[in-house]
Amino acid sequence: MDILNNVLKTIQQKLGKNTPTQDDRWQASVGDTVEVHYKIALKPKVERRLTAAEKQLLKQKLKQGMTMEQIQEQAIQTQVFKGVVVSIKGAKENRMLVVRKIGVHDVGVERGFPLYSPVVTKIKIIRRGHPRRARLYYLRQRVGKKRLYVRFRENNSRPL
Repeated sequence: MDILNNVLKTIQQKLGKNTPTQDDRWQASVGDTVEVHYKIALKPKVERRLTAAEKQLLKQKLKQGMTMEQIQEQAIQTQVFKGVVVSIKGAKENRMLVVRKIGVHDVGVERGFPLYSPVVTKIKIIRRGHPRRARLYYLRQRVGKKRLYVRFRENNSRPL
């Protein structure tokens, strides 16, 4: 058990030193309206046989000098999930944001995003919130325009 703890500590130290700071992922707090940019794979999960058209397209790309890795990278797309941060769970590299948005047909959608995941490319803060709670689960019961309403800060300074 001690060996596992030592390995985890060394990984945590390495992650702490090499973390990118190009976006607002560490400044996001509960109540903020954020845009989470994350990667999704367009390729099917189930292995299937390629059609004749797909084989021909693959051969053309290989003739152009592309490697299989480059072709697979093209099958990754970045999507944006815009909503309110409902809660922040975990600590350090296990930290996770739970973001809530109102989807199609007024259905609430919540999704959790790990901060240290390579899937999350960027988190952009749109609007700062100033809630009086640490977890905003009460937004689930709200109806109408107040479904995602959180008190907003008048200036950008954070309270101490």
